[in-house]
Amino acid sequence: AVSASLLLTFGIIQALNVYLDADTAELLTKFVAFPASSVAATLNCYMMRRNELETGIPIMDDHGEVLASGLRSRAAAKRAVYSTLLSRATLAIPCFLIPAVLTSTWPLYFYCSGHNAISLYVSTLVGMLSFGLGLPATIAISPRVSSIDILDLEPEFAEHTTLDVVYYNKGL
Repeated sequence: AVSASLLLTFGIIQALNVYLDADTAELLTKFVAFPASSVAATLNCYMMRRNELETGIPIMDDHGEVLASGLRSRAAAKRAVYSTLLSRATLAIPCFLIPAVLTSTWPLYFYCSGHNAISLYVSTLVGMLSFGLGLPATIAISPRVSSIDILDLEPEFAEHTTLDVVYYNKGL
């Protein structure tokens, strides 16, 4: 994951320097952290959870009780893993794009450009606020427990329950 992220970062920076003038390339370099972080986060999550795609995950009722005698659903695992990958990539938006946009605005850019200490404090504050607001928003958009229609699961689950909708733990 780290190697892919570094390769992407190097490639984007090289492309910016080759195809754009120096001032524009320097300005856009601030935004390289977003795709690099998204790639690293999603690849890391996928590598950690890829075995769930083969083994499946447990299915629960609305009270959190495991259904179907502990059978594991690969269909629910696929949704869970891909949903988690999306939420990891989404979390990078407030953490990397918002600080880059705000610190590039005219007032902050000129106020901080000559003062390294002030620039460090402003960048740190903007980054902390972005993450502090972005993490709860990402979790709210993609909650830990998700639902799935019983018809979207493997056929053996329909034999073990009369419910139309079941739940699974997507993870964070």
